[in-house]
Parts: sequence; C-alpha cells; structure tokens
Amino acid sequence: MSATLQIFIAYSRKDTNFLDELRMHFTPLERSGKVKIWYDGKIEPGVVWETAIKDNLHSADVILLLVSADAIASDYFYEQEMSNALTRHNSGDARVVPLILRPCAWQETPLGELQALPRDGLAVTEWPNRDAAYTNAVNLLTVTLNNIASKRAAVADREEKERQQLEANLRRLSQDQLASTQLAERQKKEPQQVAEKQRQLEEKRKRNSEIAERHRQQEEAARLKLAEEARLKVATAAQLRRERIAFLSSPKVWGSGLIGMLALVLTNWVCNTESSSYTPENEIWQDDSTQLNGQPATTDTPRLGVETFSMNQLPKDVSVGKSKKHLSLDSLRITDSNQKKANNKYLVIAGSFLIKGAADREANNLLKLGYSNTLVESLDKGGYYFIIVDRFESLSDAETLVKSAEKDGIKSYIKIKS
Repeated sequence: MSATLQIFIAYSRKDTNFLDELRMHFTPLERSGKVKIWYDGKIEPGVVWETAIKDNLHSADVILLLVSADAIASDYFYEQEMSNALTRHNSGDARVVPLILRPCAWQETPLGELQALPRDGLAVTEWPNRDAAYTNAVNLLTVTLNNIASKRAAVADREEKERQQLEANLRRLSQDQLASTQLAERQKKEPQQVAEKQRQLEEKRKRNSEIAERHRQQEEAARLKLAEEARLKVATAAQLRRERIAFLSSPKVWGSGLIGMLALVLTNWVCNTESSSYTPENEIWQDDSTQLNGQPATTDTPRLGVETFSMNQLPKDVSVGKSKKHLSLDSLRITDSNQKKANNKYLVIAGSFLIKGAADREANNLLKLGYSNTLVESLDKGGYYFIIVDRFESLSDAETLVKSAEKDGIKSYIKIKS
C-alpha cells in the first residue's frame, strides 16, 4: 500500500472561498508526500463529473466534509457525498472528519456523533483569525493522518507476514507432495531395478558358462592331439628300432660265423640301449589342469621355458614315476613362513615336471634369485612335481607376485588349491 494518504474534500459551491483558503494550509502536507488532495475542481474536461466524484470518494482514506448551512441544505452534498462517506466510515474503510466553516445545526445531523474540526467544533468564522483556525484544523488532522498511516503499516506488516507464512506453508506442502511422489516412483522402480540386476547376473553367468565350455573343448582337443602325437612318437621309435635291428642283423652286413654272431649280439645291445633312452618322461608337454587367475590355462601358457602335462594327457602305455611324496631337497628347507602358509588357497606355480631332477634344478635357480619360500611338492595323483614359489590367502597378492616374477624373466601362474 502507498504511504501517501488520499483526502477527498466535499463542500458546497457557496463555500468555494473557504476551500481555497484551506488548500493553502494543506500545501506543506502535499509537498511532504504525506497526502494527496482531491476535490471536484480537479475533474478534467470530458470526464463524467458524478462518476469521478464517486470513484475518488470510494478510494479516499480520509473524507473531509466542509460543513455549513449551505452544505447541509445541498441535496447532493447531504444525500450523496455525506451519506456514502458515512457508510465507508462505519465499515472502517475510510475516516470521515467534519470541518465546520460557519455556525449551523450540524450536531442535529449524523455528523453530530463525530469529532469535528477546528478544536471543539468551533466554526472557522468564529475564530479571531481564520489562519489560526485552519492551522489548528490541519494540525489535528495531521495527528489523525499519522495514526491512520501507523495502523495501515501495522496491517500491511501483518498481512505481509501472513502472506510469507502462507507461502512457506505452500512450499512445505509442495515439497512434501514432491517427496511423496518421488518415494512412490522409487518404490515402483525398485522391483524393476531388482529384476534388471537379476537378468544381468543371469546373462553374465550364461556368458561365463559358455566361455568355460569353449575352454574345456579347446583343452580337450589339445589333450587328444598331444596324446596322439605321443603315441605316434612311441610307435615311430619302436618301428625305427625294429628296422635297425633287422638291418644290422642281416647276413649281408655281417656275414656268417662267430664274428657275425658277436656282431648281432652287440647290435641288439646298442639298439636296446638307444631305444630305452627314449621315454615319455623326456618329452615336453603342457598342463591343462592348472588355472591362471581363476581361469583354466591355455595350451600355450609359458612355464619358465618348460611346459608340463597332466596325467590325463599321457597315452596308456607310458609309465611315470610312482613317488608322490613331498620332495625334500637338500638345498630347499621348509621355513616357518611356509608352514604358516600351508593352508593358503592361491599357489603361485613356476612349473610342473615329471622328472624330480628337473624340478630340483629350477627350484634352486629360484632360490638363488631370492624367492626364499620356493619349494617342490607333488600336488596331484599324476606324479607331477610342482615348483611352488609362494602361497597366498588373497588372489590379489598372488597376482602381484606373478607380475613381479615376470619382471625377473620368470613365467608363473596361479593354481587354486582345492
């Protein structure tokens, strides 16, 4: 609401001189911006005067009635302006203040109930000096205007606080409704999210199963191929031996008699010795029973330059060593650290061998390189001797050792202890 108060002045045209004098005394209030004076003399040309009067009367904060016998006798003043002014006064929308210009029976009208100006309702014409009367009226009216402004400010302040409180309540209500809506949406989406996670896990398990099956098929094919090659090598060696014996035993080569017999015996001994030096233990194979980082090792996984193979890759007619006990090397001692790690799950393997001596030599080389926990064990029923660089409870620790050993030129892999 504007701080400037609107004052509507109602009067009789016969009292125009009094109005002009009064306006002169209102000039300081107008210039200070406290009030804005309106009377019918401000109606612009072409404007319906009655409409202008009613509009300004109904928008005024203070209605100042200039009372005289002529004003009370005016039907328009009495029945229109004064009547409407008192209606707004009684409803609290405006303040009606009578200003007595000339002595008259104003107390017999509805205005008699109101406090009049100047002081004690003494008419302006009865004051020794009109300026003194107008000054007194303006001063008393100023007090009234200040009271009205204070009340209006208090009402405005209260309405502003109520408005702010209402806005705060509406914001809280809106936030509560939004939170409730979001909660309902989350509750609605949760089953869908759980179902989607289950579907993704199922797809992942399916892919892992397919990959494992492909690896198994590849390993089986490699195992069969290696077994067939071993069988062919054994058969080829036996055939070569028979051909040599047959050739060297021929009378065309050695003739007959005692010298031929001696040569035949010598030839058989040499051929048998040569053929017996070939055994499957001297062949190099791959181990398809080990696991690298939790996955089956491929057929081309390096093992310190030596590749080993598991028992299910051997042909049926190949014999291997029968000793499956723990190897106790002269140069390898089981330390307290190894005893404490005996039950650890992840083994770092640097090679597996069918021949004990080969495993011993490789283990000694690792000890010389500073891998103090190295030892040799037979871990399965196939007669293999594994070089265990170390044991770990954590897969990440085992992987770290594999990477470190690779920097030393040592190819190793991880085997999970069953």
